[in-house]
Amino acid sequence: MHHDGAWWSIDDTKLYSCYENGIEYFDPCFSSVAKNVYLEKIKITWDISSYEVEVFSNLPNIKEDIKIENRSIDEYEYLIENDVDTSIIGLKTVHIAIYDKLTADYIVISKAINVRDVTPPYIIYENKYELKDVEIDEIDFKKMIQITDNYDQVLVPTIKYYDVDLNEIFEFTEYKKYIKNNQKSYIKYIVEDSSGNSTETELIE
Repeated sequence: MHHDGAWWSIDDTKLYSCYENGIEYFDPCFSSVAKNVYLEKIKITWDISSYEVEVFSNLPNIKEDIKIENRSIDEYEYLIENDVDTSIIGLKTVHIAIYDKLTADYIVISKAINVRDVTPPYIIYENKYELKDVEIDEIDFKKMIQITDNYDQVLVPTIKYYDVDLNEIFEFTEYKKYIKNNQKSYIKYIVEDSSGNSTETELIE
């Protein structure tokens, strides 16, 4: 089991023996040093360059993307160093700590998390408006719809005005003059949130 001048392991993790000058002795202090010398460092592969996450959503299971090539599952441990706040859009960083139980190494790896809002606003509106002449001067079309958004609290719509032939009328005052003298016209709402997601209605008569 041993020969002169050779170190050998009893159980590969604890005690090492030295046989010199006919005397065999054990040195437990040497075992951790020898172990770190002979054990290959943990190999970690994380091929994902970065992550895109919708605001307010949960992070993906990042551990599924990390591959440990030279350790069994009971020889290392994952520790997530920080929580990523997905309630605020922007570029974040997730840090993952991996503890190698064999070498007692503690490795921290990081990836970028881009929290984005890709959901457009939602507009609740009626398909047709019936206006009386006395209402035209005081009409506020912005108050005739409801706007909801998953991130922005207040959004102001853009309103486009059209005559009966779908020619755009660019001034609201001109549009009011037009509807006073014509029975039919159209409007359309466009709403864009702070992330550039846009929603527009159909033409409303």
